[in-house]
Amino acid sequence: MSKIFISEKTYDNHEERFAYQQAKILNTYMSEYRHYYQAIFVDGRLELNDKTLPVLPAYSSTIIGKNFSNNNDFKISVKTVSDNARNQLNNADALELEAIEKYKNNPDLKETFKKIEKRDGDYYLYTSVLKIKESCLVCHSSRDSAPAFIAKKYSGAFGYKLNDVRGVVSVKIPTKHIGEFFNIQKKISLAFDFIAFILLSGLLFVTYRILNNYNRELEKDINIKTNDIQMALNELRDNKKELIKSVSTDALTGLDNRAKFIVDLENRKNPSLAIFDIDGFSDINDFYGHEMGDYILKELGKNIKLLVYKKAFIYRYASDKFVLLADDVDRNYFLSLVESILHEADIYVYSFEDLKASIKLSVAVSFESKEYIIQSADMILKELKKRNLNFLIYDKTLGIEDEIKNNIVWNKKVKDALREDRIINYYQPIYNNRTKKIEKYESLVRMVDVDGTIISPYKFLDIAKKSKQYTSITKKVIENTFEKFKDVDVEFSINITMEDISNIEINSLLDFRMSDKRFNSRVVYEIVESEGLEGVDNVYEFIRKAKHNSCRIAIDDFGTGYSNFEYLIKLHPDYIKIDGSMIKNIIINQDSEEVVKIIIDFARKQNLKTIAEFVSSKEIHDKVVELGIDYSQGYYIGEPKSELVGDIDI
Repeated sequence: MSKIFISEKTYDNHEERFAYQQAKILNTYMSEYRHYYQAIFVDGRLELNDKTLPVLPAYSSTIIGKNFSNNNDFKISVKTVSDNARNQLNNADALELEAIEKYKNNPDLKETFKKIEKRDGDYYLYTSVLKIKESCLVCHSSRDSAPAFIAKKYSGAFGYKLNDVRGVVSVKIPTKHIGEFFNIQKKISLAFDFIAFILLSGLLFVTYRILNNYNRELEKDINIKTNDIQMALNELRDNKKELIKSVSTDALTGLDNRAKFIVDLENRKNPSLAIFDIDGFSDINDFYGHEMGDYILKELGKNIKLLVYKKAFIYRYASDKFVLLADDVDRNYFLSLVESILHEADIYVYSFEDLKASIKLSVAVSFESKEYIIQSADMILKELKKRNLNFLIYDKTLGIEDEIKNNIVWNKKVKDALREDRIINYYQPIYNNRTKKIEKYESLVRMVDVDGTIISPYKFLDIAKKSKQYTSITKKVIENTFEKFKDVDVEFSINITMEDISNIEINSLLDFRMSDKRFNSRVVYEIVESEGLEGVDNVYEFIRKAKHNSCRIAIDDFGTGYSNFEYLIKLHPDYIKIDGSMIKNIIINQDSEEVVKIIIDFARKQNLKTIAEFVSSKEIHDKVVELGIDYSQGYYIGEPKSELVGDIDI
């Protein structure tokens, strides 16, 4: 009986520890899920509206949690709840409210775990605090600053500040189903004990027979059966170990996985972290095949593990990313480990069947606190890609957070400007140096800020491209331009990028506008030469269709970047716009003048008209006229304005 009593107590402890571990894993998953999908909306990759609202974590996590509870064997419930929920399905119950209040009163408290006894069934309740982060403030600070959709749809859950308690991740694990699982384990254990008892009795009996009868055949038979039983017991133990290992192990590399890394990080006091990313790994898969890609991942993981054995821990973090984690070590020592991994990867050649390949690694390093270390390392990994580096250590002085905040602010400015019709056009005159008249205008985009300030495109176009709003801006510019010149008999030009040329919506809009015969022979598409047009078949098709619609073509910024006279001949443009970087230096730099002369000579032989950009002074204009350039454009001729200037005296 004492054996049974000890087993009961032992299994009760196992049951509680098992419940806690499951809750921690589910909490990590739910937190990562919320962070990823929340970022999609905050970054503007997905616009928040009635159609996309169900994807928002506050809604989708409730449905996912409910389905998960109904479909898992343990009937575990996982959800995010609040004492001030916008989605009524996320309202906290009495015990969850008690936990929220406890977090508010204890700022350093991170989680709670206890067993709840109820008439309808006991369960373990685990909670983890959800606090307001910078990204949360977009929708939860003040109603006035919230996105228009949120401000209109909700009247509550505003007024939060950074690090305020928003709610908790709640995990409820019924003891009944865990008890059933451990009862099976208990029965197996008792069966083991019983078998061992029978086996011992049998062995004593055999020993007695051997001592008395010297029956060697009986001894042999017992030994065989004993081995069979022992092998069966070992197999059961191994299966149990494999089941536990599979939860925390990457199937391909055999390394600990991301879930194990998250748990281990929580137990570190002073962590050092490095995220290694294989440069161009998708190209390796495309060129060599996925078998070669898998082989590289396995070999790289094995090599790193050997290099850092007993010095740090290595995990497979994502598809082509590995994480190195150490605790309470000297920074220089940790960086030496990182450098040894980079060096090994740089010289190692991966040979698989008849294929050979080498790789390059990029690495982001962070020594921040464990609460911020993953986020900071992820940010620095993106930053080093942007800067074309392969090694970068997180430092607040890099200003990455400021850049992210700035992107969020400008993303909202662009979105609001589009919605409130504050994307406008300015028009810069182009002067014919022979007729001495303004004969053309270039249409340029501007944004009007809420206070009436006119904002240059250099401030917002890159953000618009990143946030998928560039096409909407281009369409607005096209519409504004055609409306402006529909009753003005003058030539006008619109800037067209490679992205516009490849966009079906932009092409359809241009075709529709050019179906109006009033615009015949008056429209010029300025294609930016510095973007690199060579070898792009759809550029030829775009130009062919434009000329069919009686449009003209100008190659913008010629003389920089990808300048190629042979390719220019293939495009058959009507105008060459000589880049301003050469025109503005033409009176002080002989090299600039010589290059401009070459372009002018080429244009004359090809019967192309030339336009000088950045003509900012009388001296530059006189030089442009002297060299025989057909048109001048710049602040000396006229600044971009919302209205057309008409004739001017130069």
